[in-house]
Amino acid sequence: MSAAIAYTIRRSPRARRASVSVDAERGVEVVLPRRARDGEAERVVAELRPWIERRMGQIAHARAAVRGPGGTLPYLGAWLELVPQDGRTRAHRAGDRLLVPGGDPGPAVERWYRRMARAEVVERLDAAVAALGTRYTAVTIRAQRTRWGSCSPSGAMSFNWRLLLAPEEVLDYVVWHEACHLLVADHSPRFWALVARHRPGYKAQTRWLRRYGAALTLEAAGLDGPGTAARAAA
Repeated sequence: MSAAIAYTIRRSPRARRASVSVDAERGVEVVLPRRARDGEAERVVAELRPWIERRMGQIAHARAAVRGPGGTLPYLGAWLELVPQDGRTRAHRAGDRLLVPGGDPGPAVERWYRRMARAEVVERLDAAVAALGTRYTAVTIRAQRTRWGSCSPSGAMSFNWRLLLAPEEVLDYVVWHEACHLLVADHSPRFWALVARHRPGYKAQTRWLRRYGAALTLEAAGLDGPGTAARAAA
C-alpha cells in the first residue's frame, strides 16, 4: 500500500477549481476555491499522485545537487562554512566561513544574501550594459518564487537573491539575459542571437535552472531551521 502524501490546503477567492503545486519550501500544496469541501483536496491529490510523486523525486534530486557538505551553504559555486556565534545579530563572511547568529540564523543569513546579491548583480550588470552600449535605471533585489530576473520598459531591473545559491555562471547568464532585454524586449530570434553572442554557453545555464532552480532555497541548500548551524558545527 502506498504511503499517504502529506499536503497543506490553501483557499483562494480567485481559484475556480482545485490545483496542486509542489516546491522545495512548501512541499505539496492544494489550492481550493473558497467554498470547496476539504474532501476535494484529497480527491485531487489521489488523482494527481503519479505527477506529484514524480515532481517530489525531481525536487529531492535537485536538493541533493544543491546541498553541499554538512554545515555549509552554497555561494556562487563555493561552500561557506556556517559558524554560529552567540550574541551576533548579523551574518558576516570571513574568508570561507559565514559567521551567523546562534539559535535561528535564517533571517540574518537571508539578509546577508540579499546584500551580497545587490553587490554581485550590480557589478555584472554594469559590465554588461557597458558592453551593450545601453543603460538601466534601477536595480531591485527580490525573492520571487519562480522568476529569476526582469527588465521593465523603463529600464528598471529586478533580480532574485536566490541566484547566489547557484553556480556563478548561472548568475552571469541571468544578468546578461536581462541586460539584453534593454535592447530587445521580447524573446524573438534576434534576442536569443544577442544573448548567444555575449554568453555562448547560455543554454547550459537555462537547463541548470530548469533542473535545479526549485531547490534554490536556504532550507534546501542546508539551512534546515533553528540551531542548524550550531548542530552542524558541533
